[in-house]
Amino acid sequence: MQLTYYSNKVYEPVCFILLKNQIQAFSRAILSNIEGNFNGEEELAQPTFATSIRGREFEILEELGIQLSQCLHVDQSYEIEDPLRSGDKVVAKTEIETVIAKPDRPGREAMSFIRFLTIYEDELSGKLRLKSRSTILAKGIELIDGAK
Repeated sequence: MQLTYYSNKVYEPVCFILLKNQIQAFSRAILSNIEGNFNGEEELAQPTFATSIRGREFEILEELGIQLSQCLHVDQSYEIEDPLRSGDKVVAKTEIETVIAKPDRPGREAMSFIRFLTIYEDELSGKLRLKSRSTILAKGIELIDGAK
């Protein structure tokens, strides 16, 4: 199935207030040493905490007509500039960074590798906090760039 995406599309940013109990719950879920991350009133978030406050990845997939049952998560990476802490207010801006589409051919259905880039910035200062990249394999989908 061919679907269209737009490489130049800007998606609405999402604002998050990081709560201490969210960070603690995430730390427990990944069996982290919670006490080791506590610093007075602030709770230092695990580097992978950003995964729990994704930008608009799921909404973008839905907008494109891709169901989660067609998706396989294949990669996740982080570039941390300034670790997230409880009380922080961050803005997440998500875009489709790259798409590698493979069309149908005999013996193989179409597939598309979709790489999302989410930039997390401090809401007040605009300072870069971290970048997150996530790659999804969409089975049975060939994405075509409508901006070209």
